[in-house]
Amino acid sequence: MDANIRTFKDFLQIYNNLSEMCFKNCVVSFNSRLLEDSEEKCVEDCSAKFIKLNHRFMAIYTEYQQIIVNKRIKEAEEQANQASIAENSVVSNVQEESISIPTS
Repeated sequence: MDANIRTFKDFLQIYNNLSEMCFKNCVVSFNSRLLEDSEEKCVEDCSAKFIKLNHRFMAIYTEYQQIIVNKRIKEAEEQANQASIAENSVVSNVQEESISIPTS
C-alpha cells in the first residue's frame, strides 16, 4: 500500500510541477478570469508536449526495467545452479569417502 501512495504522490508532484511551469510560461495577462486564446493554446501545447515526453520516458523505463528484471532472474538461476553443483560435488565426495573406508 505504501508503494501505491508513494507512486500517487509522485504523480501529483509531477502534475503540479507541469501545471506551474506551463502556467508561468503561458499566462501573461491577469486582467481577466478567463485565459486569452493564445494563452489557452500555449497551455494546451505545453501540457501536451510534456505528457508525450512523460509517455516516452515511461516506455523507455518499462523496457529498461524488464531488461534489469530478466538479468537478475538469470543471475539468480546461475547462482542456484552453481550452489546445486557445489552441493552435489560435496555429496559425491562424501559418498566416495564412505565407500572407500575399509571396514575391519
